[in-house]
Amino acid sequence: MPLMWIGRLSSSRFRLRADKVVPKLIPVLLILGATLSAAAVAFGCVPAIADHTGGVAFIRVMYRLQWLFVGTTVVCALALVGMVITNHRRGIWLVGLLPVVGLFGWRFGISPARPGYVDDAPAFVQTVNPDWLDGGAAVLGIVSGEQAYAIPLAAMEQAPVLVHTERDHRVIVMWSAQAGIATACRTDRTLRGRDLRIVASPAGVLLLFNERVGEFFDALTLAQRGGTPLSGFQTRLPVDVATWDAWRALHIDTQLLDPRRAMPTAPLPEPRETEAVVFIASNPPIVVPREELSVEPMNVTNGTTSALLFRDSAGRLHAFERKVDGDLFLRFEPSLDKHRKNVAFIDTDTQSGWTTSGTCIDGTLAGRRLPRLVVLDAVPATAARYWLR
Repeated sequence: MPLMWIGRLSSSRFRLRADKVVPKLIPVLLILGATLSAAAVAFGCVPAIADHTGGVAFIRVMYRLQWLFVGTTVVCALALVGMVITNHRRGIWLVGLLPVVGLFGWRFGISPARPGYVDDAPAFVQTVNPDWLDGGAAVLGIVSGEQAYAIPLAAMEQAPVLVHTERDHRVIVMWSAQAGIATACRTDRTLRGRDLRIVASPAGVLLLFNERVGEFFDALTLAQRGGTPLSGFQTRLPVDVATWDAWRALHIDTQLLDPRRAMPTAPLPEPRETEAVVFIASNPPIVVPREELSVEPMNVTNGTTSALLFRDSAGRLHAFERKVDGDLFLRFEPSLDKHRKNVAFIDTDTQSGWTTSGTCIDGTLAGRRLPRLVVLDAVPATAARYWLR
């Protein structure tokens, strides 16, 4: 009997203590939950994480879960405010939400987390001698259809992603400054600049997130991890990095990006002294060590795509798919016959003559054209290895 009474007394005391302690723990748990969720939002997508092993995969998960953490923070904060309003707790408890406000302010306000922003409303003007741009200033030049565009490199330093959606000339242009890589692609109406977020730049290449469709992609391969095609992306476009004078001489009717504000003039990027490769934008891409290039044309393949790679007399790099009539894959060698005017290459299968523009002008294949491939020169080998592994 005494033991029974002792057990009943101890259990009743425990219930009394629990009834007093548990209600006091509720606001503490709410503040803790709100703070931890806000910290996950603030620091879970910091670009520096991408530079570590598994960092990109972690950021992808955090980007997809960030609104769940935001919702958890809001629910916990509102629950605490509700307890204060209904006089269940004193207003001093709201001080515990100050770290939450600070974390959200850092993440969505003053955080230096993103390497630039997306310009989704660029304005292009027809001008010959802009008073704000020097002739030696570096520009990114692209041609979409029959219209040429020039984008000052200084503007791309501030907004490294530009989405142009005027009529039929829908183009996205990206500048990965750390790797010195410029890429562009035609897009359809479903791709909108306001849906894109610059996440990080692992290996110097921009990593972007399309919030509308939930796709991550990099600015080098223009594909999702594993080579999966992207929604809204169409034909890839070559990008020239040249001076304004040189680009304007080739395209007198070019349109120039209007900065709408004063900006410094950026010179042409200095050559990088790191190990570099040539990147042919086929599917999957073909990578060739830059030191293997010579004056001779190269016949390269990755087992899926066969390409002709060479430099012209001006030193510009060109790549064409070695495919004619659907199922004929040619091999090329330089033309040694000086009597065959304008013939730069001979295919070993038919001995037809081809020009540097990929057109056959002599032989049984006269009139055929090789499909052009976009090729990037001097891509850092570290970036190519990182995004193609």
